[in-house]
Amino acid sequence: MKKRIITILLILTFFNGFSQKLDMCQYCQSKVFRIRAWFKDIHSNKKRWEMGNGIILNGKYFATCYHIIAPKPNEKLMYIEAIYNEKKINNSNKISYDSVFLTPNFKATKNQYDFSKHIYDSTNYETDFVVLKLIKPIKKTNYSFATINPSYGENLYCNGNSIKNGLVMNACQNVIFSLRYKQLESQKATFLGCIVTYTDGFSGSFIFNNNGEILGMIQFCMRTVPIDFIKEEYNRHKMSADLANKIVLAYQQGLFLQYSIDINFLINTYLKGYLN
Repeated sequence: MKKRIITILLILTFFNGFSQKLDMCQYCQSKVFRIRAWFKDIHSNKKRWEMGNGIILNGKYFATCYHIIAPKPNEKLMYIEAIYNEKKINNSNKISYDSVFLTPNFKATKNQYDFSKHIYDSTNYETDFVVLKLIKPIKKTNYSFATINPSYGENLYCNGNSIKNGLVMNACQNVIFSLRYKQLESQKATFLGCIVTYTDGFSGSFIFNNNGEILGMIQFCMRTVPIDFIKEEYNRHKMSADLANKIVLAYQQGLFLQYSIDINFLINTYLKGYLN
């Protein structure tokens, strides 16, 4: 009888965890939106597009990574669109959606950071952020922001996309399962390191904790295992041996470390005037 009770408890624990993961994925899908920027080569007129993620503030503004809308040399930015109300068609990978155009050139109020004067430096991740304006407002989405930093090994959630056969694929099921901090040299922001299952498709995705609060925004990926840092953190007793082994094992299994800039830095530096 005792063994049966223990077995039942273990099964319930598993399904509770699975349900929570599923609920958080659905939550992320309702809070994180797509962005697509179109570019044209000024010599060949060849067109390409770049996709990422972001959040829509007050139904009027789109916050995301600047590198998503940054043209390459000899390219011109044509237009940018926000994608929302995504729905799968007939349980297939095809997705229907609504979209609205975005403009990077809008007049900021006296309380807002003026992104028309923003200088993006690809070597300084603190500048890899932008707020764009929707040409017409849509339904407002509410957000809450974390005031307490997460701990090592805490389960976090994000919503990215990957491109397969020309289709947009939701990747919300790729739960961030481990976490670390790194204060990058000569920079003021704190960056959260998170293990995910793809290298691409997460730029601009905001990260949520179990309470649905935003912790940060994913910006870039480290494609090689950070052994030296893991050893350093382990020796300082900030990281458990179990978590250190998980990170190394993740790389061996083809997973990758994504970096996210912390939300407090973004709010204090850029977002204050856009949240009300």
